Amino acid sequence: LSPTARMVQLSAIAQLPPSQDRNRARYILANDYLQTQQAEQALQLLDGLDQSYPVLAAPILSKRAQAYEILGDTTNAQATYQELLQRYPTHPVAVEALYFLGRTTPQYWQKAIAQFPSHPRTLEIARLLLQQNPNQPQLMLLLARHGYEQPGVIAVLDRLASNYSGQLQPQDWEAIAIAYWENQVYSKAATAYRQAPRTPLNVYRIGRSLQLSNKRTEAIAAYQQLIREFPSSPESGTALLNLAQIAQNSNDKLSYLDRVVNQFPQRAGEALAQKAAILDSLGNRTSAAQMRQLLLDKYGDSD
Repeated sequence: LSPTARMVQLSAIAQLPPSQDRNRARYILANDYLQTQQAEQALQLLDGLDQSYPVLAAPILSKRAQAYEILGDTTNAQATYQELLQRYPTHPVAVEALYFLGRTTPQYWQKAIAQFPSHPRTLEIARLLLQQNPNQPQLMLLLARHGYEQPGVIAVLDRLASNYSGQLQPQDWEAIAIAYWENQVYSKAATAYRQAPRTPLNVYRIGRSLQLSNKRTEAIAAYQQLIREFPSSPESGTALLNLAQIAQNSNDKLSYLDRVVNQFPQRAGEALAQKAAILDSLGNRTSAAQMRQLLLDKYGDSD
């Protein structure tokens, strides 16, 4: 349907006797009107809809308040958002009420941060508060944990790591490290992971971050430390495979891969494939063919 035909169809359904289809049509049509700033038409459709369509009552109240905002009717917007908070305090859309009311009453913004730390609107609140006062490490940590995909977060992470290092706990460093990792800032991720809890994944990511930062010697040392600390962890199997890739000596490469085959059978297929490629490069075609035959015979269901 074209947009015009869609609107005509929805309008016709919205005029039918009460039904679920009518409720859905009124909600969708009201939302369309709000998108084009036609607030009065939206309010007509939303009137009483929260009662007849209770499954979407909280969003309906939020849309109604939004319509009042568009009309500049602050009094009714505030009253509607207050009703939303009273009736549905734990619904995610309640953040919209907290955001609006917090513009004039700051404790509402603090409530949003406490109750809905990962909500996009809460992240917006955090950024606004940091613009007012950048020296708020807890808000920076909130962005590190929940908003690491957003523009400008690297500068926030850098300020945290440089200006507040003495206040940060290992779990805080882990959040910072993950944020750097997800943004592919691997050199800084490695530094942060060193101060995070010593879990197999965190220690592995020290080595992997160093490897991706072209720090081969440091990466080898980090991987070897992981294998010593957590010899049976899956991450150690991955570390051995990575060591086989970055080691310079062919005997070392083959030794690492043999350890994978012996200690991590779920990764043995990968190890045998790598081993065959190394043997090919050394001109040992017979042994390479034997490795591939073993791979097919014993690990034929691996990738």
